[in-house]
Amino acid sequence: MQNSLNMNQKQCSEPGCELEAEYGCQCTSPETYLCKLHWMKHCELPNRDHTFESVFLKPCEGTQEAILEFLKSKLSENQESRKNITVSFSQHLNSSEDSFENFLKRLDSESAEIKICFEKISEAKKLSKFEQDPLLKLLALQPNEAIEKIKPMLSCKPDSYTNINLICSLTGEIEKIIESFIKNKFEKYLENKLSGLEKTLEKHDQIINSANDFVENLKDTISTLIAENEKSKKDFEEWKQEVETKRKWEVASRNSQLSNSITDILKVSNLNKKQLNFKNWSPDVKINEIKSATLNEAFNSEIDQDSISVCSLYESEILSVPDLRFYYQDNFDTEIKKKSLYLIDKGINKNTNLIVFDTENEMEDIKTLNISDQLDSGTCIAQLPDGKFFCFGKRCPASGISLTIDKKLKICMMPSGTPCCYSSAVYFNRNIYCFGGWNDEKSPLALSERFDMNENKWIKLSPLPNPDCCLHSLIFKKNILISGSENRKLLRYSILGNDFTTIPFEFAERKRKIMVNAVRLYLIECGGFIYESEIEDDTVWKIIAPSVISEICPWQVYCLYNKETIYIGCRDLNEYYKFSLLSKNMAAILHTSQESCLTF
Repeated sequence: MQNSLNMNQKQCSEPGCELEAEYGCQCTSPETYLCKLHWMKHCELPNRDHTFESVFLKPCEGTQEAILEFLKSKLSENQESRKNITVSFSQHLNSSEDSFENFLKRLDSESAEIKICFEKISEAKKLSKFEQDPLLKLLALQPNEAIEKIKPMLSCKPDSYTNINLICSLTGEIEKIIESFIKNKFEKYLENKLSGLEKTLEKHDQIINSANDFVENLKDTISTLIAENEKSKKDFEEWKQEVETKRKWEVASRNSQLSNSITDILKVSNLNKKQLNFKNWSPDVKINEIKSATLNEAFNSEIDQDSISVCSLYESEILSVPDLRFYYQDNFDTEIKKKSLYLIDKGINKNTNLIVFDTENEMEDIKTLNISDQLDSGTCIAQLPDGKFFCFGKRCPASGISLTIDKKLKICMMPSGTPCCYSSAVYFNRNIYCFGGWNDEKSPLALSERFDMNENKWIKLSPLPNPDCCLHSLIFKKNILISGSENRKLLRYSILGNDFTTIPFEFAERKRKIMVNAVRLYLIECGGFIYESEIEDDTVWKIIAPSVISEICPWQVYCLYNKETIYIGCRDLNEYYKFSLLSKNMAAILHTSQESCLTF
């Protein structure tokens, strides 16, 4: 059968061309056939009606199966050029139902390829003369479908093949087949999806019903908890009331015990109980309200109970003078008000006076002490928590005096052996610490000693780093801070370590006084500035305000009263000053008489 077909094959009519003829044209003789190359050149001839004719659709011998086989063999020669159309559609149209969903997912990624395929079909509709072969459209059909479409063409006469519109009409039918196939597949796909969606909605309804049940149970639980909480609040209030009642009984019991203890202490100290005023006393008084580091250390250290026997205990402010020259109590005299400052003073009249300064009315009252010998300006005074002032120095009788400020002034002699003269002294734990001083020739000394009140003897300490007079000192956190030295240094003495540390800060003035409250240290210079430092770090000082005191007043007394006010007394100017730690302002508040000129 193949030889019969080969007999119908023709050679290109162009001279010298041995290629197989494929096309003919009505503008040439019926026996003229051209190869594809010469056919393209022939179509370029102007003024002619070029009608396409295919050599292969001429009547020939053989069965319909042989003709179809022959067509397939011809089409296979250009299979590579037709692959983009045939393979793509064959894969998609022959896909199984299970893989159709994947086909839909690939539509986006293969849209460009599908677009090219449909463009090829559109071009075939236009019946291009040689760019597209209409027989390509047959490849989209299955073999049995292709035979049914070719049968009408095979039964036509050869002359009828001059019009190829019938072949090209197959394109529309192929598109319908594809559309019907996709539609059927897509409808089934949607049906499956809708079925799955109904099942999903059913599950969602079950979840919503379960959530509603949970919310109802939660509401019941919350209601139960609220009821239990109300009951707990009621039980707590009852318990709180019971605790308050019990605490009141405990406080009353503790008051009774403390009252009995204080009574016993007064008996031991040979003091009259009537001298103390207990009407404002409370056992809840807080020791940390004491504004002096000296009393803080005294209360926190291991001292005898009689050391605090005459300290005032009440809820209002408690004051002890940081420079150990003041004492604050409310039981000295019925005429003396509660908030008063007590000063030892050597007046112009050669008498030794007790000056009581009323801080509420900012007035002073002078009481002459019955001491035969006057206190020299070089005398050092150390105050004890029990209200005693120990005075010792160059002109003190028998090397020392002990003053007890109560209704009956007592004078006690200190043991002999007191150093010549000290200018700075502080009390801590039944010991009096003294630093510096000078000899009869007024040369500075490097002495530092402490007087043990239990053993009644003096004990030498580490010497000062340099001989100095050391005018002022105070105690805080088991350290003693010393100021007012001739060499303008600030020293820190450790009671536990028995050693000195020089603070690396030099002030402009030598005459300066230093104080302490619960959290800060304060230092005031004559005619200079007021400095402030944290207790935790006394090496860092900053200026907080200028001092308004004249330079002609080197001798001053200071008192840190509560948390806001520093009271200052000046000897040469006979003035009282008040400095506010809040506003950082200093102002003169009272001018004293010449007879009460302040000494310390």
